[in-house]
Amino acid sequence: MDKNDLVNVSEIVEAQRGEGNDDDDFEVDIDRDEFVGRDEEIRDIQQHWKTCKIFGIFGIRSVGKSRLVKEFIKTKQHNKFELLLVDVGLINDPSKLYPNLCALLKQEPDNDSLKSNEWINDIARFLNSIPGKCYVLFFDNTEDSQDLKGPDVRDSFLSLLTTLVRQCRYVKIFVTSTTRIQLAQLRRAFFSLELKPLKPIHAKELLKSVVSEHVDLGEYESTIIKLCECLPLLLKIVGSELSEDEGMQTPQDIVEVLLKCRIKALSTEFYPPEDRVDHVYKKFIDRLEPKLKDFLITLGCIPGSFAAEQARDMLGQESTALVKHRVLVPNRRRHMLEYDPVQKRFNIQGILRECIQLYYTVDNLPEIRTRYCSVFSTVVKNITQRLGTVEYTKALSEISVEQPNLEKLLTEIRYTSQDNYKFFIQMATNCTELIERFMPGRCDELIQCCIKAAEMYGQTVDKASINIAVGSLYSNTKGNLVRGETNYASALPVLEQNGPSLQLATAYQRMGWNMLQQAKNEDAVSYFQRSLAISAISGQEYELVMLQSISSMGVTLNVLGYFNDAERYHSVCLEKRRQIQGHNHPLVVV
Repeated sequence: MDKNDLVNVSEIVEAQRGEGNDDDDFEVDIDRDEFVGRDEEIRDIQQHWKTCKIFGIFGIRSVGKSRLVKEFIKTKQHNKFELLLVDVGLINDPSKLYPNLCALLKQEPDNDSLKSNEWINDIARFLNSIPGKCYVLFFDNTEDSQDLKGPDVRDSFLSLLTTLVRQCRYVKIFVTSTTRIQLAQLRRAFFSLELKPLKPIHAKELLKSVVSEHVDLGEYESTIIKLCECLPLLLKIVGSELSEDEGMQTPQDIVEVLLKCRIKALSTEFYPPEDRVDHVYKKFIDRLEPKLKDFLITLGCIPGSFAAEQARDMLGQESTALVKHRVLVPNRRRHMLEYDPVQKRFNIQGILRECIQLYYTVDNLPEIRTRYCSVFSTVVKNITQRLGTVEYTKALSEISVEQPNLEKLLTEIRYTSQDNYKFFIQMATNCTELIERFMPGRCDELIQCCIKAAEMYGQTVDKASINIAVGSLYSNTKGNLVRGETNYASALPVLEQNGPSLQLATAYQRMGWNMLQQAKNEDAVSYFQRSLAISAISGQEYELVMLQSISSMGVTLNVLGYFNDAERYHSVCLEKRRQIQGHNHPLVVV
């Protein structure tokens, strides 16, 4: 046992207790004006104070866990509670945890107890030795003891907590960690709190407390708070940057820098390592075991939130349940992932995602890109199909949730290969309406890249499918009906050579609609009839184009003056829409 360990801890304890230090003028709380926005969490702890003996405060790195506990303990120190603070992050093995606790309790450690692993019971006896004496034990930064220092350290620490709760009547325990500890056997005495980033209103209050009075944040205040993600560490660094050098950097300058190189800007050599954002969060990620970190890096390729099934396919796994058990839940408990129980989707917190993209490389990137294209092209097709069914409302809501992922999908075509270009051909063929409506400006790029890829790989049918998509783009969005007709006409001969298909039925329907818009009504009727000849006798996947052809036929016959026939087509279309899309679908109601 190293005596220096005891001396250092004893000095800390004496300083905390104020014993042997008569000059209180040197006691300065440098953060007294920077603790904001945690009233709700303090009330939660207070509400469970009488019924619980151990309090676990968990959250992402530098979110304010330790500060929250210290502020709460201040409310109790005027009573009979004595604080014993142990920074577990500085202790490498259980043999040093024992002498540190002994030093705090002013007890002599017993080497025989340490050898026989009786030291945990010794600590419990020490805590019970003074009748009426109450202690608050604060174990800070315990994540390494759970994840990095091996099962012996983890098991000893958890055994210590369990023993103290069960044997020590007048002890309250606080544990802070980035990794949530599991104490199911103590569930009635255990209160667990996940500390999340500040709410925007409190983030604003913290930023203002750090920024000098002469700094006017103006219209950039909300943007700065958003770019700091309401994380206390980021807010404090940005506030200090705005206050330094007589305001040389304006709020506008800070916003521009954060948008272009946020991590580098908040990690300069002027800050101590423990305050540099890259050091804090890269070290946080590096704590993960290699396999778990590799999985996280791969999931970092998804720019938005994702479902467990999407994570399964991105990671190339067969079972969703195993992916949850082996990847998602462990990363969630270590606060690498956020989870929305309503949407049932996971996400990587923004600053962590940025660190992953900046400092880590994806193994086997071409394969991961192919997986990404497969996963999210399926999402696009699924949403497109459901827009024409009773699930259209849910499909619409999914578009906003998946928007970042779909935007990235459309950029992946720049790196397309023969293995994954087929996903984009399918999207251009079947999903142009969705892309035109909800991702404006991206459809042209998708189509042009698909045409180049089809020419490169010599796929004439694919090129015909793209021409159908281009025809729709010019006919329905750009208003160039003649150009649209040209594209349709170039695609039809190729598709007709391959016999009846969904593509051919769709091409006939779209060509007919183009003819109708040009007042070529007889030609329109002919194309609608050809489309119905295929779609009316085919499977479920043909239902949407069938409805479109029936409705379009009714419109055309009405223009031609065949009102009875037009009414018959409209009636059939209405009845089939009710059956397929439900009574509340907009096309049914209208």
